[in-house]
Amino acid sequence: MESYIIYQMIAPVYCISNNTNDFLYFQDYFYIFGQLFSIFSVGIGIAILIVSNCIKQDLYDDVEVEDENEKYSLSYYDEFEELEDIEYDKDFYISLQNIYVNDVTPLGNIIMTYNHEYEAFWYYAKRRDIPYAILDAVAQKFSIENNCKSICVNYKDEYFKGKESVENTESNIDNMESNMVSNMESNGENKKKSVFVTPKSYNMTTKKEPEKKYILTEKANRFTFKGFLDDWRDPSKINKREEQRDKIKQLNFETFKKMKL
Repeated sequence: MESYIIYQMIAPVYCISNNTNDFLYFQDYFYIFGQLFSIFSVGIGIAILIVSNCIKQDLYDDVEVEDENEKYSLSYYDEFEELEDIEYDKDFYISLQNIYVNDVTPLGNIIMTYNHEYEAFWYYAKRRDIPYAILDAVAQKFSIENNCKSICVNYKDEYFKGKESVENTESNIDNMESNMVSNMESNGENKKKSVFVTPKSYNMTTKKEPEKKYILTEKANRFTFKGFLDDWRDPSKINKREEQRDKIKQLNFETFKKMKL
């Protein structure tokens, strides 16, 4: 019986057999493990690069969307600010529910009208969660096109009013605290000095994390989601259909009277 030893150039393989038709292979497992580990490491590295690029792209997209939303939210403000504030009668405000605007926003088309009974803007869109600033801009456009500034709250004016109110409140609180500390110090000086040192209250204060400040406005526009774009129906066409139905009913009644005569 003859024995054979075969050497492979790429991966060392040692083949020992007593039969030329039946080989038993003993591979170099360290070499294979190194090859697999290299492939696995390269794969992990490529996957990390792909994921990181996707995350960066998502972040860039989010920033771009925020920039577009902010730009759109200010698109009608200057014209709205210059609009004259005119008061109309009740019939005019009621008639606004038959008027609408259809504007293209970064989040798709938004159809909006105004309902005087609820004192709210009704809107139709592709989605429910439209940011308030976007809706506010569409409301400003509605007010501009119908020359009715009084139905739309100027959010900037209300914001600065709320901010001024918060600042005044904080100033009053600071004055009260300083007065309390000065009163405590003056009362401490009148007392007899003790052998033991009594720490002052302001020395015992611990550091507090800065609290978040919330600015509340007295007035704000109200928005009600009435449905998706497919649910919207042109009110002018609906009114025309109702008028046609009334005419048909009237004609039918007059025809019936003539037939009876």
